[in-house]
Amino acid sequence: MRRYPVTEGFIEPFDQKGKLRPGIRLGKPLPPPWRCATFRNIDRTTLIGCGAGLYCFVPRLPVHDKEPIACPTDRGARVFNRGRLVVYANP
Repeated sequence: MRRYPVTEGFIEPFDQKGKLRPGIRLGKPLPPPWRCATFRNIDRTTLIGCGAGLYCFVPRLPVHDKEPIACPTDRGARVFNRGRLVVYANP
């Protein structure tokens, strides 16, 4: 059994270099209109809250617009939906 780093019950899909960890699989793309959006100054963790109970991981910090993201299908899941991050200007 493989051990993975966990943040708030979600397996962290990316390693410190921003690469997908072995054993993690990307499933289908996020269904439209779902995207994960955040502000440029949100950079404390690679786990981003996207609203409506959706959470996604970015590969590295600081965040960049249109960066690929991995959104867990459930807590503890090794399958993630893929998408792109939308980064807004600071409020």
